[in-house]
Order: sequence, then structure tokens, then C-alpha cells
Amino acid sequence: FFTLELPSFRRPQAGKVICRSLFERSILVLGRAAALSIPAALAIWICAQIFIAGPGGFTFTPGAGRTSLLQAVTGFLNPLGRIMGLDGVILAAFLMGTAANETVLPLIFMLYLQTAPLLQTEAVPTVWQFLADRGWTWQTALCTVIFCLFHWPCATTRYTIRRETGSPRWTAVAVLMPTVLGIVLCMGVHGILMLF
Repeated sequence: FFTLELPSFRRPQAGKVICRSLFERSILVLGRAAALSIPAALAIWICAQIFIAGPGGFTFTPGAGRTSLLQAVTGFLNPLGRIMGLDGVILAAFLMGTAANETVLPLIFMLYLQTAPLLQTEAVPTVWQFLADRGWTWQTALCTVIFCLFHWPCATTRYTIRRETGSPRWTAVAVLMPTVLGIVLCMGVHGILMLF
């Protein structure tokens, strides 16, 4: 004697489905990515234009022996990245993409374009050739995919976890657990691949 009311069944309307998926999903995600990518690109460009000119000094003019602020940051992250099978640029992109994880891959390309000069080729390089010219191997790609799957959640997810649990402790666990797991997995996979 259980009564279940179901909505009336009708054939899907292609126009409504396309409009709803386009406007409610795609445009919102692209707008969010653009809203985060534009400031990130500006920050990358500014950091690439500021050069360290000695102890405690900064300048806007490149010179012999001067490194940009961006190169200093990626150089600082490089040792940890190498242990994980990545590099400093990839880790910097993950850190800059913490607001929205979908911006990490474009950030990697933007960082590579700002930290090293574009190599001269006759034709436009493919994506794989572009990455291979910057030291990527299939092991680097594999470790990057692993770290994409296992790293801290984006800012929206962290905010939702904090709001739903009401606990900063559970929010910290939700951030630290996948991050530590991702670092350990990347180190393990990289270590195993180095044996072969």
C-alpha cells in the first residue's frame, strides 16, 4: 500500500537539454576558470618581470646573474618536485591552482613559457614536444596524473567541507590526507620507475 508519485514522462527536448547543460554547466565552469586564470596569468607575468638584484634588492631590469622571482620560486620547489617525479614548475602550478584545480594544466604551460625561453623550431611544436623540450618523460606525465588525482581539494570544496562539518580539524584532515597520499604515491612510483 505504498504510493509513489512519479512525474509525467516525456521525451527529452534536445534544445532544452543543450541550453541547460551549456549555460548551467559549461559557461559557469569556464567563467570560473577565466576569473581565476586571468589573475594567475597576471601574477605569473609580474613575478617573471621582477628580478633579484642581490641581497634584499629587486629590480625590473634583467641582467647577468639575475634570476626572476618566478625562477627563484620554481627553483626552490624543484628539489621536492624531482623527488616526486615532477619539477618545480609543476608544483608551483598546483600551488597557484589551489583556488580551482581545473586551472593547473594551463598554469603549467604559462609557467613554462615564462621561466624558460621558447625554443626555436620550424613549426609550431605539439603539446608533447613542448613538454619534452622542458624535460618531461612519460614518468613525469604519470606522476603529474597521480598528483592530479591525489592532492588537496580546491577552495570551493574546502569551504563546503568547513561549512558542512563545522570543524576546522576535519577540514584540515580533508586537505592533508589526499595531499600526503599524493606525495607518497608520487615518490613511490617515481622510486620504482627509477629502478627500471
